[in-house]
Amino acid sequence: MDSLDACVDACPDGEKTAVELLCKDLLDAVDEHMMADRRWGRGSRQNAVLFETRVVLAIFFTPLIRKRGLKCAEAFRTELNRQWLERYPKQVWTPGDYDVMAGGFKRRKWCFITTATCTFEGKRDDCAELEAFRAFRDGWLTEHGGAALIAEYYDKAPGIVACIELCDRPEERYAEIRERWLAPCYRALQEQRPQECRECYVDMVRTLEKRYLQ
Repeated sequence: MDSLDACVDACPDGEKTAVELLCKDLLDAVDEHMMADRRWGRGSRQNAVLFETRVVLAIFFTPLIRKRGLKCAEAFRTELNRQWLERYPKQVWTPGDYDVMAGGFKRRKWCFITTATCTFEGKRDDCAELEAFRAFRDGWLTEHGGAALIAEYYDKAPGIVACIELCDRPEERYAEIRERWLAPCYRALQEQRPQECRECYVDMVRTLEKRYLQ
C-alpha cells in the first residue's frame, strides 16, 4: 500500500493517469479473484461474492488508504469507486472513513438500528419513537430476561448499520426497515403488546445479521 504514492510520483503522465491505471489493475485482479470463486458460476450466488467484495472495499480497504495518509488517497478512493460502478452499476458502495466508523462504534452511535433509521429520516434523537424504544429496552425488556439480547444488539447492530451505510442503498434499506419492522414494533408498544414488539425486533436483527454479517 505504501508503494502507491511512489508509483504515482514515478508516473511521467501525472497523478490522474497513474491512479486510473492503478485502479484498473486492482479491479482487474479483483474480477479475477471473484470469478475464481466457486460460487461465481451459480448466478444466484454471484451477489454474495459481490457483496463480500464491496464490504472489503468500503469498510476495510478504502478506510485504510485514507488512514495511511497517502498523498494519492482521495484521488485513489474516488477513482476506485468510480471504476467499480462502471463495471457493476447495481453493486453500490461508498468509500469509508476509519475515524468516522471507529468514532461511531466507540460512542455507540450505530448501536441501534432504530436510531440509524430515524436519523436518516431526519428525526430528532429525542423523538417520541426513539424514546419509546429506549423505555422498552430499559424497562420491560430488561425486566423480562432481555439483557443478553441487548448485549447482542450492541455487538451486531454497528456492523449492520455500517454495511447499510457504505455497502447498500440506505434510502431503500431504511424504508424497508421502517415498513417491515419498526412501524409494527412501535405500534405494538403503543397498544401495550411488548412481547410482540420483542419478537418483531429480534426478527429484524436476525434477518439483517444473516443478510450483512454472515
